[in-house]
Amino acid sequence: MRKKLSGLAAIILLVQVMSFGFAGSPAEAASSTINKQFKVSPGVDYKNIKLTNSSVKQSINLMEVNLADSYTTLEVGIPNPVSKLATTTKAAQANSYDGHRVVGAINGSFFDMTTKLPMYLLAKDNGIVNGGLISEGKDKYVSEPIAFGILNNGQAEIDTYQFKNTLTFNGKKFELSGFNRMRDANEAIIYTPGYGNGYTNTNSYGVEYIITSDTKINKPIQFGDILSGKVRAIRQYGDKTNTLVRENEFVLSVNGTKWMDQLQAMKVGDAVQVQVNIDSKWQNSKYMMASGPMLVKDGKVFLTIDPNSPRAKEKAPRTAVAIDKTKKKVFFVTVDGRQPGFSTGMSLSEFAQYLVSLGVDRALNLDGGGSTAMAVRNYGNAQVSLVNKPSGGSERLVSTTLQAISTAPLGQPSILSISQKTAGKVMVGSSVAVNTNYVLDQYYNPLSVDPKQLALTVSNNVGEMTGNQFTAKQKGEGMITGKYGNAVKNLPITVVDTIDQFSVAPTSLKLAAGQTKALTTAGKDSAGKAIIYDKSQVKWSVSGNIGTITKDGLFTAGSETATGKITATIGKSSKSIPVEVNGASTPTPDNGTFKDVNSKYWAYKEIMYLADKGIISGYPTGEFKPGDQLTRSHAAILLARALNLNTANIKDPGFKDVPQTHRYYSIIASVANAGIMGGKEGNLFDPEGKLTRAQMAGILQNAYKLQGMPSKDFADVKPSYWAYRAIGALAYNEITTGYPDNTFKPGDTVTRAQYSAFLYRILTK
Repeated sequence: MRKKLSGLAAIILLVQVMSFGFAGSPAEAASSTINKQFKVSPGVDYKNIKLTNSSVKQSINLMEVNLADSYTTLEVGIPNPVSKLATTTKAAQANSYDGHRVVGAINGSFFDMTTKLPMYLLAKDNGIVNGGLISEGKDKYVSEPIAFGILNNGQAEIDTYQFKNTLTFNGKKFELSGFNRMRDANEAIIYTPGYGNGYTNTNSYGVEYIITSDTKINKPIQFGDILSGKVRAIRQYGDKTNTLVRENEFVLSVNGTKWMDQLQAMKVGDAVQVQVNIDSKWQNSKYMMASGPMLVKDGKVFLTIDPNSPRAKEKAPRTAVAIDKTKKKVFFVTVDGRQPGFSTGMSLSEFAQYLVSLGVDRALNLDGGGSTAMAVRNYGNAQVSLVNKPSGGSERLVSTTLQAISTAPLGQPSILSISQKTAGKVMVGSSVAVNTNYVLDQYYNPLSVDPKQLALTVSNNVGEMTGNQFTAKQKGEGMITGKYGNAVKNLPITVVDTIDQFSVAPTSLKLAAGQTKALTTAGKDSAGKAIIYDKSQVKWSVSGNIGTITKDGLFTAGSETATGKITATIGKSSKSIPVEVNGASTPTPDNGTFKDVNSKYWAYKEIMYLADKGIISGYPTGEFKPGDQLTRSHAAILLARALNLNTANIKDPGFKDVPQTHRYYSIIASVANAGIMGGKEGNLFDPEGKLTRAQMAGILQNAYKLQGMPSKDFADVKPSYWAYRAIGALAYNEITTGYPDNTFKPGDTVTRAQYSAFLYRILTK
């Protein structure tokens, strides 16, 4: 059975820690690495520490909050209404504004997943936000009344408390069980206005005395308040009516023979008094939040839970708040868990020992497991962001939070961060942008950046700045210096005139006649790190009768069978790759036609016209294969040639099935960029897909801007059909007449001969 008490609120702190720790049992030696650390605000420091031994890894986040700093305070984040849940990050962000910036936060104490109310005492400004309980049994987290808070003198505290509610009736005093919380068996609970949804929400197995107050009741009730009044009504045992707690009334709800026997004489009109007390240390505190167990006391491990209980022994994510002896430094500590290979988590004994290693005087366990969360304001950001890795994969909604607040005003630029947009050494003649990452004032607040106020200069004559663009001029080591107000930042820059490791991709080519391929280059220094250079600096050349290459590296194979090489040169570096071309010039029979297309073939004139113009070609066998179905990629090739589209300096259309290494990438990209051919669902182009007559109509209409509609529709192309206007435009412009039965057959695939005929009619019209 549980013994219950009343509730208070939570606070916020941060922790800087020494690089000591353990990862398994206390006897195991663990290496400690500071993965990241920085000053968050004048009074707040943050560290992420990795602990590792032979079998266990731990990821610990630590924040230290210095309450002696005049710009630093700690607050407890309490939701409104108190039953509302939010992630630690969202709760902190919602409470941040100019002059009151939340710079760090951790999750608070435990809460009921069903009612969403805090489970333990929570108070703010001496007002009781939520009544709590104390669990019976040393296997429970909170078996003793212990709280963290900020006292009236501004000091942080972790200590026990005595919260008592005393009823006076008929000259006798009774110590009640609790205040504004769920009534359990054999208990007497006081309910005041503002509790829950305004009702006691108890069951019928008890008696409730509705008492009209003699004076106005504080909302919330304050520690030290005395409630007095007369019984207005009594809800008897067995009555299922949910008792409403009206303004300026309070309710005494009792269950069990003990209480009903002691109070059976109470009747309507009787005077009663209830006094709400907390021990003097916590009286008028700024806030207090109960939790447990205590982990450290007087600088030593001190567990108020059985260390051998399942809850204590579990390796789990943990959250704690701790203080030093001066009670002016507060530490937020989280350890992630349940993630082998990243962070295993700790038992409560291990967690306590780690906290002792930090030099804390007292420490209190908070809600852990999936609730464990820490948020920190990173440089350049106005709001906090999550820095730990929750075991559930994302932040859990929680009840209370502890928040570190910076009240510092906006100051003058003091810290500047700049970086190369692309990391690496820079080739002479090339350029790289310099990014401004952030500007901070002397209080580490982010400032908005006016690019006009940023001055960038270069030392040692290695280059020059144009706006934020650095252009390398000569080999050497230099420094880009950024100045923004009083903030100055130096950025080392290295300029080279030789690339140690220059490569071309692909490393060799085997192409058919007329086939195209885009080549790319990459440069690295002797250590394998990237060198930045402009692609326009690369000079391309071809040796052997293998084809031609553009200044952008687009190679087009020639018509003859040949071998040779392609060479890329930049500065003093060059690289060649071997190339083989399988000649695809079409041997033409004596009659001047392809082997399978003689002068009597219905599309002979059209095919030969396109062949003469270099728009279409046959196969190495000397055949044209006029009946073969046309693929979407081949349609793109014919259009690109017919329209003489530029296939250099093309924008990548991003088709998933046409990477830049695809043999027809540049052709497909050119027709896509021209708006002639689009993709399919899923951002695919389907290059090997067969082209239908309807698709062909749409493509030709886009390519040649065909307009108009015939006087008579095709029988199988209704106005609702997606290609209705494109097919009509082909008919209107006498590109097609359809079939003798007045059909167009839009779903049929297009043959090479048919496409040749359509294209010929457009080009010669």
